[in-house]
This record gives sequence, structure tokens and C-alpha cells, in this order.
Amino acid sequence: MALTLRGRRLLSIPLAVMGLVALGDWLFLVHPVGSHRPGWTIGLWLVALVLVVLARGRSAPTCSLASTWPAVAAALAVAATAVLEPRLMAIGLALLAIWTLAVAQRQGAAANAAAWLHRIAMFPWRLITQPATDLVVARNWTVRHGRRPGPVERQLSAWTVPAGLSGVFVSIFALANPVMARSLGDAFSSLWAWWSRILTDIPYARVGVWAVLAALAWCMLRARVRLRAPTRTSIAAAIPRPVRNWWSPALTFRCLLLFNVVFLIQSTMDVRYLLGGATLPDGMSFATYAHRGAYPLVAAALLAGGFTLIAFRADADHARMGGPRLLLVPWIMQCVFLLFTAAWRLWLYVDAYALTRWRVAAAVWMALVAGGLVILTWRIVARRDNDWLLRRTLALGLGTLGLCCIPDWEGIVANHNVRHCAEVGADAVPIDLEYLRTLGPPALPALAHLSATATDAATVVAATALAGDLRSVLDEELADWRGWTLRRWRLAQGPGGTRGSAHD
Repeated sequence: MALTLRGRRLLSIPLAVMGLVALGDWLFLVHPVGSHRPGWTIGLWLVALVLVVLARGRSAPTCSLASTWPAVAAALAVAATAVLEPRLMAIGLALLAIWTLAVAQRQGAAANAAAWLHRIAMFPWRLITQPATDLVVARNWTVRHGRRPGPVERQLSAWTVPAGLSGVFVSIFALANPVMARSLGDAFSSLWAWWSRILTDIPYARVGVWAVLAALAWCMLRARVRLRAPTRTSIAAAIPRPVRNWWSPALTFRCLLLFNVVFLIQSTMDVRYLLGGATLPDGMSFATYAHRGAYPLVAAALLAGGFTLIAFRADADHARMGGPRLLLVPWIMQCVFLLFTAAWRLWLYVDAYALTRWRVAAAVWMALVAGGLVILTWRIVARRDNDWLLRRTLALGLGTLGLCCIPDWEGIVANHNVRHCAEVGADAVPIDLEYLRTLGPPALPALAHLSATATDAATVVAATALAGDLRSVLDEELADWRGWTLRRWRLAQGPGGTRGSAHD
């Protein structure tokens, strides 16, 4: 009997999943698994997933260019960064964009930012549960359409519970009967030996990658339409009524008055010690002063943002909030200045010690918090709603994360540390070669500079040896076309690379 249109569409899903898994196996795994870092082929597989999702949802009644093009553009843009160098953050952002596309095809664009966040929060749950849910749906569908379990299925279903309960009693009797325990041990040892021979032939890493690719593809192609947007609630609804009644505009005014004074004292001390060059107390260095304050000041800024959201909530008495608003703007500006001084503290600490990827992330985080506080202030002054605030903070956060996928942070960190180390004549700490090793091949240009400028012969020897190890890693990655990326190719051509210097 010919398949109906619905039947052909349902059959196309497992076929598409198998095709994507086969494509992933060819793009990632036709070499020893784990032999090198993945390359540009991750971006190619993500682009293929986007195209399959588009083909799957093109006939959906809610599918329109207006609701899907932002997600398509975001997914393709982030996937394209894999040509430079695939990063876990870029892969995650691309998957979120593809999930947004898949859901938008089935139920249209999200009504507001909260509804979009609800869809994003559902993605990990759907990724785990969608295959099992669809198995239950398929079984119920076959029962409703007249197909009954066969005799083998009925017998297995009938004997599963009795066999399981009998196994419990056998285990208890084995504990009480040494003869039975020995007999069971002999039987199971033979069975385990047979099973072990089978297990040794299974490529676990490869099967694991297949499972991950299949789960991702199935989840995207079976994006459910029953994703209900959460009921819109204000911040006030989350605050207990007694607290709302007690929290008055006068209390907000008094809080902001004291906050401005306290923050002004802290800002004055930072200006005095960090910018003015005042002498610190005995036993305290600038590095210690900088390191102790960098992260607590970010926490203070976050607390300030939370206080502002609560105090200037939607149900506040806006007619009496004129005074608090006058104090809010200088206070938020002081919060932004504190974040600036926190970043300055971080820079002093880096200048005294060294730059790391986590310290770069801390600087980006400080900039994000500062931008969020500015948006929050504008929301209150212009009397915008929370959806306006959420949309702009999401755009700021996601845009920043997307841009952070582009720079070569490992190379930046390695270059900074080499050019500001004691071995090249700088007034700083000695270079940490073991940390440069963790940065991988992107550290090769920095190591070439260190070998050429270091005044210590032992450092030159150690840097040359480390560069040789990293060149071997780069050679292995570029030996297979699947491990190629534009950044790795440029490393091979540049100073210290496999083709940019004579290292043989």
C-alpha cells in the first residue's frame, strides 16, 4: 500500500537522522577517534543540520521567513567560525540557534523574550527525553491503528516481571546457600568471559559520537509544538506581599542616599591608590590590593542591579519615585565606575603576574555587567517594561559570546606573557612554560619570539623543545583534512610553525 503524505514525512525523519550520523562519521571519525582536535568539519556538519531542519519545516503552516531568518543567520554565522577554529561555546550557540529555528518553524517566532528563554530552557530536556517519548508515541499509534503485539512480544511482556522477581529470590538464596553461590559464580564467569570478548570489539568512542549526533538530529527534527510560554509575571509577583507593602519609595530613597555615600568612599579610595599612586599601607602590594578587589566589586555591581530591579518594579508608586530616580543615576554610574576600577585592578594583577584565559573571561564579564547596568538604568529612566530590558540584555550577552568565538585567545595570552616576562628583560615574573603548553599550537609564534629574545640559555633550550612538541601536535592535526582550520593553516605558515621556520 502506498504511503500517505504523513507517513512519508514521518519516515523521512529516521532517514535524515541516519544520513546526518553517517555524514558525521565521515567528517569526524574516519580516523582514530581522539587523534587530534576536530577541525572545520564541525561547522560543515552544523550547516548540514540547518539545511535538513529547513527542508523538514518548509511545509509547516507557521513557517515563514520573518520568523526563521534570524535563527538561520545566527546559526550559519556561528557555524562559520569553525572554519577559523571550532570552540565549544560556538558549537553551543549554533545548536541553540538551530533549536530556535526548529521550534519557530512549528509554532512561529517567540512572542517575547521570556517565551524564547522558555524554549531554550526546554532544549536540554527535549534532547534527553525526545527519543524515549517518540517510542511511546509510536507504540500507542500502532495500538490505536489496530496493530497488536505479536506472540513473542506478548510472551516477553508476560514473563518480564516474574523473571525479575525470581532473580531477586535467587540472589537472596545465593547469599544463604554457598553451593548455589558457587554454581552461579561458575556459570556467570563463563557468560562474562563471552560478553567481555564482545565488548572488547566495540568502538565505544565512535558509538558514543553516533549517539550524540543522532540525539541532536532527532531532537531538532522532532521539535515539539507543545512548548507553552510561561505566564507573564512581574518581578513584584515574586516578592512576598508583606515585603512589598513595607518597601516604600521613602525607604528606597534612604537606601540610595546611603549607597551613594558608601560607593563614593570606595571610589575615592580606588582613585587615590590605583590612579593617584598613593602609598599603600605597610605589607600590602598593588597586586594584593588589585587581586582582592577585582571579583568582590563585580558581585557588588550585580547586587546593585538586583536591588534596582526590586526597588523600581512595575507596581512601585511611580508618582513618588522622582527623588529615588534622581539618586539612582549617580549610583549606577558609580557602579559602572567600580567595574572600571575592578578591571583596572585586574590589569594591575595581570601586569604583576601573568595573563590567563580565566582572567580574560573575567574582563569580558566585567564589561558585560557594566553594559547590563547601563541598560537597566535606561529602562528605569525611560520607564520601559521588563521585556524591553530582557531583549536588550540577551542581545548584549549573546552578541558578546558570539564575538568571543572569533579571536585567538590562546595566542593572545601566550604572546602577552612572553613579551612581559623576566626572560626577555621585562620587570615581571618568569615565564610559565607549562602553562604555554596547555595553550597548544597557538603558542608557537610566542615561543618563537621567546627563543629569539630570551637572555637565559636554559630558557631558550626549554622553549625550543616545547615548540618542537607543539609543532608535532600541529603536524598531526593538519595531516588529515578533517583537522584543518584556517587558524591552524596560518600557524603552520607563520613564525614558529611547521612551514614558517626550519625546525628539522
